[in-house]
Amino acid sequence: MRAKIILLAIAIVLTAGAPSASAKSFPAAGITRDEMAAYLKAHGFPATNAYESGNEHNILKTTIDGVNLDVYFLDCQTDDKGRCGSVQFAASWAVSSPDLELVNSWNREKRFMRAYLTTTKSTLWAEYEMMIAPNGSTALLDKNVDMWRSLTKSLKAHFNF
Repeated sequence: MRAKIILLAIAIVLTAGAPSASAKSFPAAGITRDEMAAYLKAHGFPATNAYESGNEHNILKTTIDGVNLDVYFLDCQTDDKGRCGSVQFAASWAVSSPDLELVNSWNREKRFMRAYLTTTKSTLWAEYEMMIAPNGSTALLDKNVDMWRSLTKSLKAHFNF
């Protein structure tokens, strides 16, 4: 009986870090907007193409857990329509009386998502960066979306949204 438990424990440890059989790998150069849109839609999130003329970015707009966010494509081979090595999720909330110490404490205490106020101090932005290249996969996206969800929930509690 003890040997079976030890073998089961070893099997769990060995498979814990193994990629899912259904995980799709992306080429070494990263992900395209179309691949990200397909990923989001496959997970039940909307994905709408948009162009931001102010900063000249082709982005996706989506909603995760009731939070509207923009998906930016960075470190691209040609432009942000091509294959990109990193992706950024960005969301914003209108604030009427921002507390700079709350923003500072968030940034001191949290590792993966940064928060900042616009120069007018009327909007709080949260940004989350993820590396896709090299060797990115849908399993990596799953982990990053889970992290985004967790951090967004924590951010909303931190700022009382």
